[in-house]
Amino acid sequence: MDSHFKNYFLAVSLLIYGFGICYVCSCRKGYTEDGAKCYKYFAEHVSWDRAYNTCKADDSSLIKMEELTMFKLVQSILVDTGRGRLWVGARRRPSSKIIQWSDGDNVSRFWNTGHPNNDRYECVAATNQKYNASLNDRQCDQKLSFVCEGKCRSDYTLYRNICYKYFADAVSWEEAVRQCKVDNSTLIKIDTSDSLLLLESILSNNAVSSIWVGARRKSDSRVFQWINGANVRDFWNTGEPNNHRGIEDCVDFVMGTPGFLNEMACTDYYPFVCEAQDASEQLTTPGVTSKRTPRDKSNLVTETSAQLTTQGVISKGAPEDKFDTTLLAVKIAVPSIVIGLLSGALTAVACIYLKRRKRQTPAYDDTATAANPSASVDNNSYLSPIDNELHDYDTVK
Repeated sequence: MDSHFKNYFLAVSLLIYGFGICYVCSCRKGYTEDGAKCYKYFAEHVSWDRAYNTCKADDSSLIKMEELTMFKLVQSILVDTGRGRLWVGARRRPSSKIIQWSDGDNVSRFWNTGHPNNDRYECVAATNQKYNASLNDRQCDQKLSFVCEGKCRSDYTLYRNICYKYFADAVSWEEAVRQCKVDNSTLIKIDTSDSLLLLESILSNNAVSSIWVGARRKSDSRVFQWINGANVRDFWNTGEPNNHRGIEDCVDFVMGTPGFLNEMACTDYYPFVCEAQDASEQLTTPGVTSKRTPRDKSNLVTETSAQLTTQGVISKGAPEDKFDTTLLAVKIAVPSIVIGLLSGALTAVACIYLKRRKRQTPAYDDTATAANPSASVDNNSYLSPIDNELHDYDTVK
């Protein structure tokens, strides 16, 4: 095998291998994807300051357990690793009773009963309390494991605490929901000033006037709900919702100062924004009441019993299972097809090499033999081993 073919073979093989390994990679090396964010668990027991600096040096931060998605993530890490505690990115402000996250937000939820309980303890750890994570204030020099929280998935952009992705192609509301779900995300909801400012910026930067958001009318009612089941309360335009055309069941965000929500027909076409979410967070049909998980003693964890359908009605479970199976099949089929194509390319390279080698094999020159009969080739030299033996036998005989 000549050096050129070896190079071809090696290049295509590495391409196939690299694609197979990195097809689903969206977090940098060492980090694990969990829906919206990337995280890295450190089993080494260190002080809070050491943990904080380790994350900072790795272009990340000690995990912030303020949102439900991060609560679930920390809880699963505590259970999976068997650790009783791990450091999180919160500590007490100097000469104050106020405890804040590293980004300056106050720690407002998920405290263990009676905590914070000691003004001398400045740092905060997540504790596994009967398979339910909670926050405790601890001495900063205590040695605990920790989790670094990276940035958004590589195809999403971080704005404040929101990982988002803008889709410029105008589609119907149902199609926007479907595309976000395939991308392990949901149509964005506007329930904070941060999300409001984000959408105003997206509309301005992309020169569009309207964009789909993840809210629609609850079936046969005047109530509008976000995909997670919460009622739409704020940011409505004056006089909205009003069901102007009698078919306006979905919600878009309209450019303004500030921007505002407006009801539109679900079949209208607009760009949209997906907001990445924790893969374990369930989607719900707008309008369905949520239920608490059995392990939730703080009444802070809510989950929903229904699953999202594009028609605003409760699914029976089977459609969701069918979608998950289809999505899994797509995830398996796409890399398989591409790897198959790359394998075909490798086979083609091999065929080209063999044909080239065949052309380079010396051939019998009929022209030379005809011009010079005395130079004819000894045909005995082309006999097979068995034919040679028979030839020798005839000669002796």
